[in-house]
Amino acid sequence: MTWVHSNPVAHANPAGGAPLVQVVFTALIALTFLAPTLLMVAAERRGQRSPAGRVADLIQAITGLPRWAGLPSVTLFASLLSAGVGVYWDDVPLAQGLLRRHGPDTRQEVNA
Repeated sequence: MTWVHSNPVAHANPAGGAPLVQVVFTALIALTFLAPTLLMVAAERRGQRSPAGRVADLIQAITGLPRWAGLPSVTLFASLLSAGVGVYWDDVPLAQGLLRRHGPDTRQEVNA
């Protein structure tokens, strides 16, 4: 008897992948958000103003940062602020509630 034949994992079915419908649906959602961004980038490269360019100009006027640095910095700050609010709105109270019910030393599966 060899090791491969005695290993139960060796004969397990592969995990497979996502159904094609889900892959296509996810790609369409990504394209929905990516296409306007690419169109704005193309307009800026041609020298035309885009909504993102106008926002970058406004940020440059307020902060003094160059357009290429100001827009990503403000976008990053807004994203982190939004994520922080989401964590403290949902995850922290959930964890505190679990600790109150079960204590810090218990190992419970969380199905939230």
